[in-house]
Amino acid sequence: MTRKLLIETLRKIVSDCGYAFHTGFAYRMESELKTFPAVWLLPPRVIDTEGRCQGLKKYGVIIHLVCNGVHRHKETCWSTMEKDVRTMYAALAQAECVKSVDALTCNPGEFSLTNRGELSLTSEFTVMMPFGVTQTEE
Repeated sequence: MTRKLLIETLRKIVSDCGYAFHTGFAYRMESELKTFPAVWLLPPRVIDTEGRCQGLKKYGVIIHLVCNGVHRHKETCWSTMEKDVRTMYAALAQAECVKSVDALTCNPGEFSLTNRGELSLTSEFTVMMPFGVTQTEE
C-alpha cells in the first residue's frame, strides 16, 4: 500500500506542477512518452526498512523530467526543470503520508531519452514512509 500511496502522491504533485505523469520501466519511455513536459517515474525501490509489522520504509525514487526544448537553450530548460523538481520535492515533504524526503540530486541529460529530441533531467531522492497498523500492506 505504501508504494501505491507514494506513486499516487507523486502523480498529484507532478500534475499540479504542469507535467504529464508516467510510470514504468525505462525501456517503455520510447513508446509511451508523447506529451511534454512530462515526468517519468521509475518503479520506486525499497532500500531500507525499520520495524517488522509496523515502522518505516525508505524508498529510492528516480524521476526523469523531459521537456521539448531547443538545445541552444538547454541551460534555461535545465534550470526550469531543477526549479520544478525542488517544488515537487518540497510538496512531497509536506505530504501527510510522508515522514521525510532526503538526498535530492539532479543530473542534466546529455542525450534525449526518446527519438523525439527532448531535453531531460534525472532526479533521485529518498522518501521515508510509515507502514503497518494504520495502513493495509499488500
